Amino acid sequence: MKSIKSLLVLIILLSSITILANEKGTITGRVFDKETNEIVELANVFIVNQSNPQSVIGDVTNSEGKFEIKNIPFGNYDFHIQMVGYKKYLTKNIKIGKEN
Repeated sequence: MKSIKSLLVLIILLSSITILANEKGTITGRVFDKETNEIVELANVFIVNQSNPQSVIGDVTNSEGKFEIKNIPFGNYDFHIQMVGYKKYLTKNIKIGKEN
């Protein structure tokens, strides 16, 4: 049986969160296999609003492992990555706001 691999996420959250004039942000990044350093294509990348867990915004990685989540209202989010055959990745309490 194939072992579950770990994802390595190359996300520069502070420098890649772009603040728009309408008080929304963007998160961009790339997803790699932690063991082989290979690009992970078609991984589900999404954020969940901590104050409203039904509010989910996301993207799917492209052939270069890149993703972009746009038009994120200011607030605190949990950041998730999921892909078949890989262990789920979670980072809690990502803040999107003017000070980022």
